Amino acid sequence: MPPETRAPVAPGNGRLRVLVTAGGGEDGYDLLRWAMAAVRGPMRASDLAVTLVTGPLLADAAFAELERAVQGDPRCTLLRVSRAMHELTDKADLVVGMGGYNTVYETLARGLPLLALPRRGPRLEQWERCRRLAALGALTLLDHGDARDPELFAAAMREAAGRKADLSLLAFDGAERTADHCLAPRTAVRALPMTAH
Repeated sequence: MPPETRAPVAPGNGRLRVLVTAGGGEDGYDLLRWAMAAVRGPMRASDLAVTLVTGPLLADAAFAELERAVQGDPRCTLLRVSRAMHELTDKADLVVGMGGYNTVYETLARGLPLLALPRRGPRLEQWERCRRLAALGALTLLDHGDARDPELFAAAMREAAGRKADLSLLAFDGAERTADHCLAPRTAVRALPMTAH
């Protein structure tokens, strides 16, 4: 059964709390810098509380650039890492991320809107996951070309925050089903055929 989804955030209906996360951070600088360009540019007058978590692997020079970008904007908090990602996610109205497994499923399991900018290489797993979930209406997909434009990035953030994710086709009971299977009497568990090699 899908989780309860939060009501979409209506513009002007209070402060929009945004969590921007780059996973491990080794290739998340573009996402973080483009999100900041949207926040400090077209969204400069918006009532926001933005927390950016860069990840421990973001290069020191890139972190220093982001520190300069958030400087003087009390709406923005920059963290390299956080042991409280669950709490940060719980407090968010919108999550913006690259599309890694944990970011996607932790966000969707909470019924939060997700704006995803998945990497396209060297592996396609983020792109494939996000493309398929976007087709189901579970998240909003942001194209890299659009993400480079602060106006388009800001518009995508507003749109994603105002959407209610459709999670009706997703199952969130894997742990429960696995436990039921493991705890079922042996006679109820289908035996696997034995084959000789």
